[in-house]
Amino acid sequence: MQTSWFTETLRSDLEAVGSMGSDKAMKVADRMITVALPLAKARMLEAMSMALTELSGVLGIERIDLRVSGDDVTFVPAEPVMVTRTVEQSADQARFSLRLPDDLKARIDERAAAEGTSTNTWMVRALETAVGRGAAHHSPRNRRLSGYGQA
Repeated sequence: MQTSWFTETLRSDLEAVGSMGSDKAMKVADRMITVALPLAKARMLEAMSMALTELSGVLGIERIDLRVSGDDVTFVPAEPVMVTRTVEQSADQARFSLRLPDDLKARIDERAAAEGTSTNTWMVRALETAVGRGAAHHSPRNRRLSGYGQA
């Protein structure tokens, strides 16, 4: 799906409104076009994302991904992700949306593919590494040292 139809229609509408008034009104419309079009596109993508979240629940699909590349938007049903859990991990899961810059998302996808895992699994592992695997790992009695030292 191309998003340019939306932005071009909005541009045309603002130009039409500006042309109804004086030169000053046209200048205001031009400024609005410059500022409002990127904001409107961002809001449109947010609305699509929220709609896909609701739609995936109605259809019984785990989730539907919204992928954006320039003006091209695609909707992709996500494959279920199997995450190996250790005894220390909880079986409960939380779901949330995360907006990433396109270049960061591409780098994450590349790293996950290089490691032979899904993007979700790679991100869960990276987050667990960054924040630890729960409060039990931070208590003194669960900290062990092994090996030897020299003085």
